[in-house]
Amino acid sequence: PGLMHGQNALQGLEELHPDMVGRLVAPDLEQDVEELRRVGVHEHTIAMLSRKDMQPNTSLADLRELLAEHRRMQSNRSAWSPGSVSKKTQVKDAKCAIHGFQATLYLIEGALAINNAAVNCPQVKKAGGVALVGPRRHMEAANTCAVDIMGILAGLGWTAFFISAMCSQCGPTATALPGSTCAADVTAMIAALMDLGEASSAVGMDCRHDHLKTLFRKAWAAHEGQQAKTNLGFCVINPIQASYWLFRAALFIKGAVKACPKGEWESCSIDILYVISSFGWTAGFIASTVSDCATSVNQNALCTSDITDMIAALTMVSAQGIAFKSADCKDKPR
Repeated sequence: PGLMHGQNALQGLEELHPDMVGRLVAPDLEQDVEELRRVGVHEHTIAMLSRKDMQPNTSLADLRELLAEHRRMQSNRSAWSPGSVSKKTQVKDAKCAIHGFQATLYLIEGALAINNAAVNCPQVKKAGGVALVGPRRHMEAANTCAVDIMGILAGLGWTAFFISAMCSQCGPTATALPGSTCAADVTAMIAALMDLGEASSAVGMDCRHDHLKTLFRKAWAAHEGQQAKTNLGFCVINPIQASYWLFRAALFIKGAVKACPKGEWESCSIDILYVISSFGWTAGFIASTVSDCATSVNQNALCTSDITDMIAALTMVSAQGIAFKSADCKDKPR
């Protein structure tokens, strides 16, 4: 206290540690040591400051420097260090990462579908033409061409949705970019409708069993000796997509558990429908993988994929219909 020269010496210390100002006026060594330990000051430093022969040489500047250094250490903690990131932020970061990955995967799927359509659609002009590449190779060219075109639209639609979702949910602040939430709702509806169109176009072809044609396709595949490149592309992508949709189902379950008990029926209904659609697409991608990774088309797997995709798309359309009633896409007063 003899080094303080009055209350003016304490100015500025309150900003670093207001509780310690009173103790500097009426010092309590044990309490001060405990406080220094609590804020993380090293034991060696505390021992030095506590020594009686050092106390006369200890000034406010020393203490202020120690506390300032502690503040700097706290502010420089890594953003990924344990306890420095809230669970809400971690969920947001995971969700945003998946948005980015799925946007990329669906863009690749759209590109693969473009390649399939470019090869398969010209076969329609030939009598009895069959598809040459893709998940439905050796099947009727006309129907396969229609499915490929819908696959292009669905892939681009989902890419647009996930990009819009990133703009809506992945900004540096909690506030979404203007119009991004509405854009995500609209593009999700369009993408789900395109997926529904793709599955509807394919289900009549995939779920019609013809044992003779199946044997012919297997023999043709055995003669070729290898899968088409685009089919191998879907073989790689589909399991990844299945895992991402399964993770989304878990996130939507978490949202439903939070919203439903509170009586937030719109959010609750949307989350429940999203859970159903997410499980549907998970099952659809797994079923597609069974056929895409085989040496010949597995028609039963494709039929299963078509049916689960239709269920998933219908529930997604229903969810987006409820979302349109919210304030996201309503005209706001200016």
